[in-house]
Order: sequence, then C-alpha cells, then structure tokens
Amino acid sequence: GNTILDGFDQLIAGFMSGSKQGTPEEIVARVDGVLATFFRVQQEVLSAVNLEYIRQLAVCFLVIVVVGRFTLFFRVHPRTAVVTTALTTAADDLWHLVIVFAPVVMGLAWLGNFALGSMESDFATLYASLYTSFRLFLTDYFFVGPERERPK
Repeated sequence: GNTILDGFDQLIAGFMSGSKQGTPEEIVARVDGVLATFFRVQQEVLSAVNLEYIRQLAVCFLVIVVVGRFTLFFRVHPRTAVVTTALTTAADDLWHLVIVFAPVVMGLAWLGNFALGSMESDFATLYASLYTSFRLFLTDYFFVGPERERPK
C-alpha cells in the first residue's frame, strides 16, 4: 500500500537526483516536483499525527467513562457504597475547586510563560509552563543543577 514511508522514499530520491544538469526549465521542474512531494509528505505526516491525537483523546474519554461506571457500581455493596456517597456529597465542593483552581493555574502558567519563556526552556511554551507548574505543585521540580533531575 501507499504509506508515508513511500512518500519519504520519493522525497529522498528527489533530493538525491538534484543535479544541476539540464536546462533551467528542467531544473525548475525537478525542484517543483521535489517541493510538491515534500509538502504532500508533510501533509500526510500531519494527518497521521492528528489522527493519533484523536485516538488518544478517545481512549482518555473511554477510561474516564469506565472509571465513572466503576465508581457508580460501588453502590451495589453497602461497604463500597461509602465511596460513592462520599463523592456524591463532595461533588459540589469538588466542582467549586475546579472552577477556582483551573483559572488560577492557567493564569500562573501564562504568567510564567510570559515572564520566563525567553530565558527558561521549562517555560518556553504554555504547555511546558503548565507541565513545570504541575511539577512545582508535586515538589518534583529542582531549580538548580545542570540537568534538574532528581538525585539518584
């Protein structure tokens, strides 16, 4: 079948055959062909990455559904119903925590990205800043040291 790797093979063959022999029109035609192959392969790779991202989101959603159903099935036995009852009782407070916590964390991550993004790679993007904030929250982030990793 026609895979992304076949496109890479065509692209590499196009780059390797790029000699300067021929008329200017032939050279321009070869370069146009290589560029068209490059952008076609790039589009195929981006489509494959997007499809994989959608699959990951679907799996995350399914895991959340399974965990939710599992928690609801705790009601069957009186001893495990304590978990469901506690979550039901705390649901309003947990929702309030999410509503307050999410904007505060996003604001601090944006501020870290804005203020430190040009100096620290850990804050270079909003995603990296959120990840670093999460590591700070878990006290897993080390401020000093060449590799900033946890000592063994």
